[in-house]
Amino acid sequence: MGSGRRYDQEYKDMIVELYKSGMTVNEIAKEYGIANSTINGWINRCKEIKVSEEEVITVDEIMKLKKEMARIKFHASLKKEEIYTTTYKDFKEAQLAIFAYIEGWYKRKRIHSAINLTGDINLNLLFWQKEAVVAINYFQM
Repeated sequence: MGSGRRYDQEYKDMIVELYKSGMTVNEIAKEYGIANSTINGWINRCKEIKVSEEEVITVDEIMKLKKEMARIKFHASLKKEEIYTTTYKDFKEAQLAIFAYIEGWYKRKRIHSAINLTGDINLNLLFWQKEAVVAINYFQM
């Protein structure tokens, strides 16, 4: 099992540069006390992929773009399915409805048994509506 250490991006970049300068993964691992698999992961994320004659992109950049696309798609579905189809009486009602939509969307993906949520979306919605009221009141203090 790993030590759970966290490394900042500058340190990771330095290790990758050492690899690019000719050191082997084993040499770097021994010298800096980092697992070979960790170093290989950093190297793989920095590998460049040629997308055209003028442009290259790294695996890390592709991963960031995928996350950004997922975020944009989620916001688009939120607007299309909830915000644009509903008229709200006031801001508080809008906050509660949007909060319930977001929680309902995420609960389809993963059920939280640790806090006694079931697969029943209606029961979960009641739970999260109560939580939303508490959260809204907290932030309006």
